[in-house]
Amino acid sequence: MIFRLLLLVALLGLSACNGADTNSPQTDADTSDSTFALATARDDLATVNATIAESERKRAQLEAERVAAQKALDDLKAAHAKEIAAVKTALEDLAVELESKTEALQTARQEFDDLTREDPANPGALKQARDALAILNGDENTPGSIKEAVKKRNDVQAELATLMAEENTPGLIAAAKAKLEKAQADLDDLTREDPDNPGALKRARDALAILDGDEFIPGSIKAAQVKLKKARDELAILNGDADTPGLIAAAQKRLDDLIRTDKDNPGEIAKAQKLLADINAKLAALGKAAKLMADGKPQEAAKGLKDAGFTQEAIDVLKGAGFFNEAADMLKAVGRAQEALKMLTDAGLFKEAAAMLKADGKIPEGAGLDADAYALFAPEEYRFIANDNPDPSSPQVNGRPSVMRHSITVHKGASDEKTLWYTASAGHLIAYGPKDITGTKKLEAAMFYVSYTRDDLPRDKRPVTFFVNGGPGAATIYLHMAAYGPKRVKIDAPNLPMQAKDFNFPVIDNDETLLDQSDLVFVDMVGTGYSTAIQPLKDEDFFDVTRDAEIFRDFVTSYSNKNNRQSSPKYVYGESYGGARVAKASALLEQAGTSNFDADPSGKPPIILSGIILNSPLLSGDSCSRFGAVFTTLPLCTLGFPTQALVTDYFQATYSKEPDERWSKTKGFDTLTDDGLDRYVDYIRNFHANTYIPMFKKLFPLFAETVDGKKVLKEIQGILAIPDLRWSSVSLAISRLFLPKKDSKYGVFDARMIATDYDPDYFDSEVLGNALKDHLPNSVNYVPRTSPDYAVVCNRCKWDYEMSQLGGVTDLAAVLKTDPKLKILALLGYYDNAVWFYQVESQLKIAKLDTDKRVTVKRFASGHMTYYTEAARGPLKKALDEFYAPATGVAATQ
Repeated sequence: MIFRLLLLVALLGLSACNGADTNSPQTDADTSDSTFALATARDDLATVNATIAESERKRAQLEAERVAAQKALDDLKAAHAKEIAAVKTALEDLAVELESKTEALQTARQEFDDLTREDPANPGALKQARDALAILNGDENTPGSIKEAVKKRNDVQAELATLMAEENTPGLIAAAKAKLEKAQADLDDLTREDPDNPGALKRARDALAILDGDEFIPGSIKAAQVKLKKARDELAILNGDADTPGLIAAAQKRLDDLIRTDKDNPGEIAKAQKLLADINAKLAALGKAAKLMADGKPQEAAKGLKDAGFTQEAIDVLKGAGFFNEAADMLKAVGRAQEALKMLTDAGLFKEAAAMLKADGKIPEGAGLDADAYALFAPEEYRFIANDNPDPSSPQVNGRPSVMRHSITVHKGASDEKTLWYTASAGHLIAYGPKDITGTKKLEAAMFYVSYTRDDLPRDKRPVTFFVNGGPGAATIYLHMAAYGPKRVKIDAPNLPMQAKDFNFPVIDNDETLLDQSDLVFVDMVGTGYSTAIQPLKDEDFFDVTRDAEIFRDFVTSYSNKNNRQSSPKYVYGESYGGARVAKASALLEQAGTSNFDADPSGKPPIILSGIILNSPLLSGDSCSRFGAVFTTLPLCTLGFPTQALVTDYFQATYSKEPDERWSKTKGFDTLTDDGLDRYVDYIRNFHANTYIPMFKKLFPLFAETVDGKKVLKEIQGILAIPDLRWSSVSLAISRLFLPKKDSKYGVFDARMIATDYDPDYFDSEVLGNALKDHLPNSVNYVPRTSPDYAVVCNRCKWDYEMSQLGGVTDLAAVLKTDPKLKILALLGYYDNAVWFYQVESQLKIAKLDTDKRVTVKRFASGHMTYYTEAARGPLKKALDEFYAPATGVAATQ
């Protein structure tokens, strides 16, 4: 606990002093052109608390390890005491056995030698037998004893025959006969085969046979050889060899493993003793480090830990105190450069990371540190050619996106500009359904998307926004190519030519891109763009309110899992029907929780959803009951009345010969200014709620003739510029519009739009489609298939639904109940005659979502596509910047 308090004091002191000392930890805010601003006070406190918790955990862990190591050492000594004694006894017994086996080997070797020795001076039995046989048999040069005995006998026989033929004296004959008998006896002594009285030859052969043996009975030599091998093998079991240690070596090794004290190769007991000593040293070093940190000397604390051999602990101290550069140097010194790089980038020190790589020669000089920081993490460029890959509807769809590196300089004023480095990608992302009971995810659809990501920013602090248009059946080309992508088509409604031949829609760098606040992902729903169901599913399977919302939910989680964006703040942005889609999908995301997110490689917890943006949203939900029980439907509660009034006022101000006589001007409202327009809207709202609606509760025939009745009618006539309006047609007045030009076409998405030879509501499909055809291969490195074409609008998408089925205020309320901190922003156009701004306001009010800023509502002098009007783009971007600001966490690269 004392250690914890010391560390808390130290870290709080360091946090308070950051930036005030030249030796303080470095942050990106140390220079005016930093990549990131200083961390907020809340982030500082969170970092301090996390460091304290980690240090306390480490100290507790070390103490537990010390106790465990001491016990292990004691147990080891006790358990091995008997084993050591037994091994020593075994070694003694093996020594005795070794002596016995050695003697046996020597005896066997002597016996074998006595039989096989070839020394002429001291021949063995085998040589003696062979030599004896050779003496008896002789050879071609030297006659043997037998041959000499035969010759001697034959000579005596010849001598006796000569004597008898010459009839010599009997004495000589008798002497010759005796000599013959003697010669024959000598020959018999050599050649006799009698087993009981063998001659010398037989004895020699028998002796040799005993030594050599035969196939049935081994001879003496073989027996001696076997005995010798057995003795040698038995000795080898004891002694072993280079490949296999013997019993003696094994016993010696086991004893050595137990009691060896060699520093470089300690035995088990010595290891346990060293482990205990190391833990005690770590505890002592940590205690000393805590004292140094309490004295405001974290760098000295880290040095002491490093000098004591505890490099990781030293690095942890430096990181905890915010000295990331010193920690990186220490990591590099021990060969952990990749870890150092990751630590710097996780801390947001991308310039330092780039400088480190540049110093190592891994980044060439030239582009500047911001570009280098981006280059660290941006993927290599890759051109995707769709015709060279499987059809996206097949299970073999290639999910690899194209990659193209870019930078854009955006301007907020004459002197306010910043450069953003980003990666443009496009491709088909496989949207997987939720995990089943086995944890398996099913392939659902190949969703075409275009993304713009700033890869030089930490993902856990960098938001990602998923955009979707509406319809249903419209691709997300409007939000992409006309609103928030880094390049946009400049449209500027309602200031368009009357005839299509005069169209001019340049593609320009987008100063209002949201890249400075968030990564951007524009996704086309199934059936639109190039998105398709994956076989065996069909596109039609997703032409349903619920399945449509589910596949959008699944895209968000699948994209997050594939791109490691689980811990990133997440926003969903839906326009028109897309507003209903993201409302329902958001409820589904919150309902699923983190179950469909894979683990983030960083170890940080997933963020399900951070915010919802609704642009001219078509929502389900009650919008009329607040005016009374009788007003239950839109035609009766006439929520389009304010839009009708504003469009009338615009046409009068723009086309009337006497614009100053319009009703707003006579009431003192200059609707050509934003402030005047907003105040006139407040006047119209008040008139509608407190005068227009209540009049329907009165008895018309009587009320119409009263002074108040005539006054109300005159005001309605003035607001709608219908001077001949009568009470009998007041309820139908909402369907009438002041039309300044006859035989022209008028817009609904922006009711100010007028054209003669084109549809002011759908001219943009071709304009944006052509721009995208050029944009994908040239700015995103994606070459589409030659067929089919990009479906800006899905004409084959047959949807059948009731308004009550759509996502709406009920879903938004459920989302806020699950996550009260989640932010919602509604962006409405005053001149939108497709989704009336007053209708959305009423829906939110009835659902009590307009209280306590649960849903922030911003209104603009624009139509359904709020961003089509150039004058509205600045205020629109300002509203979005304010919405993102608290969660962004880092400033843009300057």
